[in-house]
Amino acid sequence: MSLDYKLTFGPPKTKRGQRQVPLDAATITGLRAHRKRQAEERLAIGAGWTDTGLVFTRADGYPVHPDSFAQAFERHLKASGQPKARFHDLRRFRPIEDAGWRSDGIRESRRAGPPGRIRP
Repeated sequence: MSLDYKLTFGPPKTKRGQRQVPLDAATITGLRAHRKRQAEERLAIGAGWTDTGLVFTRADGYPVHPDSFAQAFERHLKASGQPKARFHDLRRFRPIEDAGWRSDGIRESRRAGPPGRIRP
C-alpha cells in the first residue's frame, strides 16, 4: 500500500484478502524464469541486495513502487494505441476472459479480489 508515496506492508484488510490464486502453466513458467533472473541479479549485487521477500523488485531488491507499474502500463497502452484502462483492473480481466463473460467468469474474477463493477 502506498500512503504519501511511502510503501507500507501489512496483513490483508479482510479474510477474503488472503487466498490462493490458481496459475496456468505459462504463468508458472514465467515466474520460474523471473526467479532465476532475480537470483542472478542478487548474486551480481552481493551485499547491496535487500531481501524483501517480494517477487517483483528493483534490481537491488527494494520494492517497485505501485505507481511505477501503473505509469509503465499507461505508457504501453498509449504506445500500442489501446484505450485507457487502469492497471488495477487487470486482476479481473483474465478470469473473465477465460470464461467468456459467463456467470462463472464473474465468480472467478471475484477470486482475484473483492467484488466490484465488472463491465464487458
